[in-house]
Amino acid sequence: MLSKASERNKVILVTTRPVWVFGKNSWNNSLQTFLNPEISLLSVPSHTINLVGKNWLNKFSCLDDLLAQGQNKWKKRLILFTSPNSVEALFKVMRIGSSSRVQSKLLRKKINFLIKMLSEWINRTNILTIGAIGKGTALKFEDEFLKFFKIKNRQENNLLENIVYSLDSPSGVSWVGQHMEFIRTRHIYIMEGKENSTGLSDNLKKKCRKVCRVKIYSREKMPIHQDNLKYFTGKLGYEGLNNGLINFLNERFVVLMTTSTNLGKNIDFFKELIGKDSLEIITHHKKIVDDLKKLDPKVPCTLVDSLSPKAVASEINKLSMKIN
Repeated sequence: MLSKASERNKVILVTTRPVWVFGKNSWNNSLQTFLNPEISLLSVPSHTINLVGKNWLNKFSCLDDLLAQGQNKWKKRLILFTSPNSVEALFKVMRIGSSSRVQSKLLRKKINFLIKMLSEWINRTNILTIGAIGKGTALKFEDEFLKFFKIKNRQENNLLENIVYSLDSPSGVSWVGQHMEFIRTRHIYIMEGKENSTGLSDNLKKKCRKVCRVKIYSREKMPIHQDNLKYFTGKLGYEGLNNGLINFLNERFVVLMTTSTNLGKNIDFFKELIGKDSLEIITHHKKIVDDLKKLDPKVPCTLVDSLSPKAVASEINKLSMKIN
């Protein structure tokens, strides 16, 4: 953990989570509201996210099987969200796809049917099943659902207890292992990114009646230089941050890592900060911790239960208090 030092009292949280090409990036905005005011938040996204296909409103065929009408068929369906991004993607589709801007009447009809089924799910949870790989994704679904249907009383509508999610490490393996008996007779629709591996679907196909991958969003890597934390934070040294310049000898960096893909190119920067006692890595996945330790056993890491903004902010706020 970061050691206490009175002369070092500024904490800079660097998050590498992907950001949406259009619309609000609600995760970052929500995180900011939970952080203590003295903590500065920098977004250094590894990827940008967009809904699949440039003409997705007219050619969004990946939902066709899911949206086949008939309530009896829906009772066996389980919509499995693999990440908060997959949740946000579906609700973006619902918001845009049900609007009068969409020319395709057939698509509007399908999306409106999906909205109808979800609106009935809150009172009749046997109508279909909602699943989420981890608690953070389940919380994201709860939040988006309440906002979309304009439900104000969260306590009276405890959606979380009706979502099938992993209680342990948020991974596809743990989710399948925990819910194996329940999912055997289900038709599972995996809401995921276009670039996701087939590992989860291959595992589910061995155990479930039917599995369908719904590639609802896509990721695009940021330019190489923008994916380099040292370049990005060094550039900020010449700019203002919360009305003050960054002094890299006196700052404490907390880096939220959500993927292992760019660890190699940033490990030298991490070692530089470790030498100054100025770094803490926070992640939700043990694999990322293991990958970091392989690169450098001295990397200080903290594992959080989920990537919900509230859970992440709580851990960051604790670190900030220890420093100050």
